[in-house]
Amino acid sequence: FHGIRSIFPDHWDAFAAYVPQDERYDLLAAYYQRLTDDDMDVCLGAAQSLRTFSARTQTFLPDQNHVQALTEPMAALAVSRLFTHYCANGAFLRKGLLEGIGRIRDIPAEIVQGRYDTVTPMVSAWDLKKAWPEASFTVVPEANHVISDQSPALGTALRAATDRLRDILLADRRSAFL
Repeated sequence: FHGIRSIFPDHWDAFAAYVPQDERYDLLAAYYQRLTDDDMDVCLGAAQSLRTFSARTQTFLPDQNHVQALTEPMAALAVSRLFTHYCANGAFLRKGLLEGIGRIRDIPAEIVQGRYDTVTPMVSAWDLKKAWPEASFTVVPEANHVISDQSPALGTALRAATDRLRDILLADRRSAFL
């Protein structure tokens, strides 16, 4: 969340400016408070600010169509509330994901990561792969966070990963009948 600031300081400043100076020490809490306010205008304003920031930081090049799609008012509100609630509650994990990895180690998995994803930086996927060496790991060199006309390689890699998982599951299903 805060790492984006070093790459997009202009967008970060606009995002932070939506919140009064004395609340900027915890932007997540400040946005969550506004997104759950009783006043729908307050909620929608916070959602627009959060999703505009998100839309501007997800792609390689500025993409006004992407910004418009992510900032449609009611969709922006729903996604913003979900995002801030999830983050404010530590992703609802009692422990960190990596600490509980042994519980899912035998499940077939594909980790697909855009190298230039500023929203979910590669270090998180890398740490997951190190903790879960059985999982397949694909780095998409020319990708950021979203599948787009600017970055079709991410979609191709995700489709290939899905096909590999399908093939594993079908093979397992066939072997169960033999």
